[in-house]
Amino acid sequence: MTSDKSNVQFRVKAFVILLIVSVLMICSICMPAEASLLFEASLCDGDYGAGTAIDTMNPNHGGSPHVLGIVNESNGVNFTSTESTNRSNALINWVIGNNRISFKNNGTVSFLFKADREMHISGSIFGDNYGFDKFRHGQGCFGANAIRITNGEGIEDDQVKLTWSSWHNAVWYFPYNTSNRLEYDRWYQICYSWGGPEHDFEIWADGELVSGEDLPEGVNLPWGQETVWCPSGINFGLGDNHERGYDVYGSAAGVTFADIQIWDEYRSCANPTYDILAGWNLIGWCSDEALLGEESVVGDPLGVIPANSLISVYRYDTASGLFEKCDHFNDWGWDQASGSEEFLQLEPDRGYWVMAINDCNWQE
Repeated sequence: MTSDKSNVQFRVKAFVILLIVSVLMICSICMPAEASLLFEASLCDGDYGAGTAIDTMNPNHGGSPHVLGIVNESNGVNFTSTESTNRSNALINWVIGNNRISFKNNGTVSFLFKADREMHISGSIFGDNYGFDKFRHGQGCFGANAIRITNGEGIEDDQVKLTWSSWHNAVWYFPYNTSNRLEYDRWYQICYSWGGPEHDFEIWADGELVSGEDLPEGVNLPWGQETVWCPSGINFGLGDNHERGYDVYGSAAGVTFADIQIWDEYRSCANPTYDILAGWNLIGWCSDEALLGEESVVGDPLGVIPANSLISVYRYDTASGLFEKCDHFNDWGWDQASGSEEFLQLEPDRGYWVMAINDCNWQE
């Protein structure tokens, strides 16, 4: 009996080790290769990576107080109202340097973004910063903005629109796609990318393409026309790309950023998809916690094509040495099996067994 018990314990431990290794391998698939990653920073608690916070006010410009509108918090960097216009004097600057040419032709900027319904003031959220690299003030040639859209009588109906613009032939080119709308007081995974196979310039939100633009002939994407004073792409800044004396917008206030990555290549920002084969599949969950329940209420983190291809999902409880189970009911959602009432969500960095009745494709 003791020998049998030891064998069982050994098999359980071996399974747990195999599961942990499998999850680590699967989660590593979720992370992109870093061959062309120029900069990354969590932006939490003052982590800017190689970036530097800059007071963008010209010392001779007295229109607004020289107060750097950056508050470092545990969940990201918060741009606050510090100017007479209620915009923010906020800039975190990264020097692109030798990667300037490749970054101009093909690039991607990815970050987490949240706008506060009460505090958000329309303004710039990032752009190139040639002027800051050379003169500490000056003119940028490319900018992106977060604009408040008023839909009703009260701010409870307001939304956020993401835009971009470039300088061309001595004028600003504003290809504003007005279709994209973000909600206030929630985090979004935002990507701006250019030089891709489908569009010259793209804006992505939570893995969905919300704006795609093709530029007119002769416009250098996304920077516009190069001039002696504007060889775009030398710098990249989170915040405004102008010196305040000339500026149209200023940095947006009431917005928070986290987890920025800057690439000198076009990267598809669509949610990754994975092939699931009929039978048992071991998957890893690498995102935030996701509820398992009625899909019309909580959504479906295990949504697959074709629908209703998954019939059950299991997780292993190391404390009890038992598996917990959720069953899928077609066109309804997930329900906890008897004895698995605590299995209410998928958790990051854990592995799960799923049973598929046929081959399908899963978009995380």
